[in-house]
Amino acid sequence: VEQLDLVTNALRDGVQEVRRLSERFQPRNLTAAGLVGALRQLSEKVSGHSKIRIDFGTDMSFPRLSEEAEVAVYRMVQECLNNVCRHSQSTEARVRLLDCGDHVEIEVQDWGVGFNPDMVGDKHYGLAGLRHRARLLKGQTEIHSQPNQGTRVSIRLPLEAQHSRDKREVSP
Repeated sequence: VEQLDLVTNALRDGVQEVRRLSERFQPRNLTAAGLVGALRQLSEKVSGHSKIRIDFGTDMSFPRLSEEAEVAVYRMVQECLNNVCRHSQSTEARVRLLDCGDHVEIEVQDWGVGFNPDMVGDKHYGLAGLRHRARLLKGQTEIHSQPNQGTRVSIRLPLEAQHSRDKREVSP
């Protein structure tokens, strides 16, 4: 009986680890709620844990992107919000998703302490990862920040590279 309990506990731990690993690659809420719903949930979750008020907004009709692009956008916004929580000292932030016709734009902004982007070294993997993910999707990332002026990260992704066939209606 004791060995059976040990095996059962080991299996439970293994299942939890598999869930954690799969969440790293494909967030469950992204599959269930789509990109807009998942980012809304992420914003609410981060806001609840950090006490930073996050204003999430999107166009009434945001295009459905490829699965790869949606995961990348989710991870980029997640990284930006993590940076807001860790570094900005801001009490508020804003996340926007915009359909700009030939491209989508994702913007994350805070009104915190800011920084000099030119002084960020190669060891800041989060910012390098943002740029890398955008480049993989034929997009670009701009980081606007100055000390004591907050930070705005803008990501532009061309729609022809990411677009899925349908449009999803979302509530404002």
